[in-house]
Amino acid sequence: MKAFPFDPLEWQKVGDVAHSLVNASLADDSILHASLFAELLGVLEGLRQRYGEHPVLLETAADFCDDLVPQLDLYRSAIRLAEAK
Repeated sequence: MKAFPFDPLEWQKVGDVAHSLVNASLADDSILHASLFAELLGVLEGLRQRYGEHPVLLETAADFCDDLVPQLDLYRSAIRLAEAK
């Protein structure tokens, strides 16, 4: 497994959505935050479909997850996947 197989232009979309997500959080806009989190998950899913499952995708989703239990599940899944590969 490559440490970072993603095309820089494709990954830029992740960065753009993540930046907007942080801004929504700072603005305390929970509706926009939820919408952007869903968009982020969609972008990550597109990368998953193109490149396969990768720990970076799981970690990135976890980084922006506001619910502690799913967040920990995502981080643990990323660790297990990294160890397996």
